[in-house]
Amino acid sequence: MTPRSRARRTAGALAALALSVLLGLVAPVSAANAAGEFSNVGSPTVAGSGVVGTSFSASFDTTGVTPTPTGVDYTWYRVDTNAQIGTGATLEATTALLGTPVYVIATLSAPDTGNYVTLNSAFSNTVRLAEFAGVPQPTVVGSGVIGTSFSASIDTSGITPSPDDVEFTWYRVDTNAEMGTGASLTATVDLLGTPVYVIATLTAPTASTYVTLNSPFSNTVRLGSFIPGDHPQLSGEFTLAGTLTATLDSSSWSPSPTAVDWQWYLEDGTEITGATGSSLAMTRSLVGEVVYAVATVQAANTQSYVIATAPSGRIAEPTVSAGGSSTVAPGATIDVNVWGLLFSTEYELELQSTPVPLGSATSNADGTLSTTVTIPADTPAGAHRIVLLLDGVEVGAVDITVAGEEAELAATGSSVEPSQLASLAIAVLIAGVAALGWRGRRERLGLSR
Repeated sequence: MTPRSRARRTAGALAALALSVLLGLVAPVSAANAAGEFSNVGSPTVAGSGVVGTSFSASFDTTGVTPTPTGVDYTWYRVDTNAQIGTGATLEATTALLGTPVYVIATLSAPDTGNYVTLNSAFSNTVRLAEFAGVPQPTVVGSGVIGTSFSASIDTSGITPSPDDVEFTWYRVDTNAEMGTGASLTATVDLLGTPVYVIATLTAPTASTYVTLNSPFSNTVRLGSFIPGDHPQLSGEFTLAGTLTATLDSSSWSPSPTAVDWQWYLEDGTEITGATGSSLAMTRSLVGEVVYAVATVQAANTQSYVIATAPSGRIAEPTVSAGGSSTVAPGATIDVNVWGLLFSTEYELELQSTPVPLGSATSNADGTLSTTVTIPADTPAGAHRIVLLLDGVEVGAVDITVAGEEAELAATGSSVEPSQLASLAIAVLIAGVAALGWRGRRERLGLSR
């Protein structure tokens, strides 16, 4: 056969073959067919929790696969977009994969065998943040006294993963209303009478935010308490017209008092109406009584403290007496003695019932007074009083009697000077002698009466 004939024959054969392929009468010859194929190939598997920061692992069971693969390569994909995200037997679960599962495809290889791409694996666990474990309740410490602070804490030593941050939120127990955030909370007046509690929120880059149970309740918010110092004291004179004064030295008190209110009481606990100052005047209505003062000590954000003075002595009325006889003639003098007075105080004396000033006198340092007064000459006879006054207020009196005319003569005689009495006696003696002489003369002369 000539070369030209051979060429034409070959071209015809190729054309016939191409036509047969187009008509599906002859299968094309592939490289796989030429190199052999894998059989009994399954799907790869994926293991892993999906927690961010951990890894997924891919594996392929080659048991039963023929020929036995000498190489298995893995390619990873995310389920939500089917985008390729890595190769290799492991894949780290990152925050970029949050919320989606992954899958893997294996590519098998062996000598003289075409590469084989498997079906995809089943989907993995969804990629998610870790969950905190071993989380205790937070705790709260603090006295609850207004002006001090509560402190919140939580023991993170056993928590996994270890939190990067802990935030505290405070609530009041009575209403469960949020009161603030942070590791501390100041006890204010608004919180009086209620405890508080705290909730902790844990965060970490690879973990879901965790909100703890609430802490145990704190101490109830309350006013502070005084640490008392010196007791209040009474000073002054507990005699009629005197004044008692209550004082409190607050220098030894804590906290320092900002105000002290007073109320006075009788010995039996009866409140003295209107007696709310630090001083109490000793009026006639209090004569014979014992009194004391009660202090109510106050300071900001502090419970009031009530404390009493020691009782006073029994309140006395001055005693007034007239020296010698209480009967006196007009124009005569009379001694006046008084005890139970205020110390070193000037008093006025007055004759009553129609008031007539009798002068003034000053008591001694021991509260006694002695003076002499003159009863005015024109004072009518009868009952009168010598009255002791302090600032116009009667504090004591003594009854006297001013004598009439007959008593006045006796009083006048009794008041004659000794020289006058001697002259009068001589005159009486001379008159008596003269009378006896005249009688004897009459008898000698024989004269009758």
